Amino acid sequence: MDSSQPVLRTLKVLQQFTQPSHDGMTLTEIARACAIAPATLGRIVKTLEAEGYIEQVERGRYRANFEIRKVLDMPSHYLSRLARVLDHLVDETRQSSEVILRSHGDLVWHAKREHPDLAIIIRARPGFRRGLHELDALSRLFLSALGLDEVRARFNLDGFVATGGEDQPISAAKVCALIEATDPNGIAYDVQGNEHGVRRFCRLVYGVDGVPLHAISIAEAARMNIDIQLHIARNTQLLERYGDVLAEAARATLADPVSSSSQSQDDLQQLWRA
Repeated sequence: MDSSQPVLRTLKVLQQFTQPSHDGMTLTEIARACAIAPATLGRIVKTLEAEGYIEQVERGRYRANFEIRKVLDMPSHYLSRLARVLDHLVDETRQSSEVILRSHGDLVWHAKREHPDLAIIIRARPGFRRGLHELDALSRLFLSALGLDEVRARFNLDGFVATGGEDQPISAAKVCALIEATDPNGIAYDVQGNEHGVRRFCRLVYGVDGVPLHAISIAEAARMNIDIQLHIARNTQLLERYGDVLAEAARATLADPVSSSSQSQDDLQQLWRA
């Protein structure tokens, strides 16, 4: 379906107003940033001001009176491919697959797929939020990507607790050691699972700027009668394969959105088989 150009132009203006600007923006600055003709921009701004979404802070300068953001700032063709990855993971593992984001000091569940025949109910659903202070595989990955210096600056190192138990404090030295031992480009997991009996295997997917877009996760019951080493190897291989698919999709999308959105189904099938 073709996009509506008037709507896209309005969205560009709205998104521009979400950028930090303490003293507001002039119409000239907005037009230049959004590549919109001044006459068209004038109509958009006049409507937004009349509806109370923006306000003049002084003559000729405007600022936002609203909040708007994408939860996962990627276009629809990336989100569609992400949904397919989740479906493939469920089909191949017969477990749950998840997408988790980091929002400041929290983890936020963005998407989830479940196999109909699960051994355990996993309470995390889209919109579920929990702190990074529980130092499980997900937290370790995101904190490792953030870097230990940033972790020290942003977090109280005495406030972390171990996964698998109720509020078991971890020393600051051990917190640092666990984060440093985690490869931000690798697969992380907790064999024993958390206090709810849930074990997660997870991997980060990065944008072209080197900042994590999100994590993908396989979530399952920790207590299964299996060969754990073979199980770890299989889940690691799956997350490496599909993580690479998403990383390639992210690079293509952000480098050339038009070309990425028109990629053929045959090309996508080659990615799944890679």
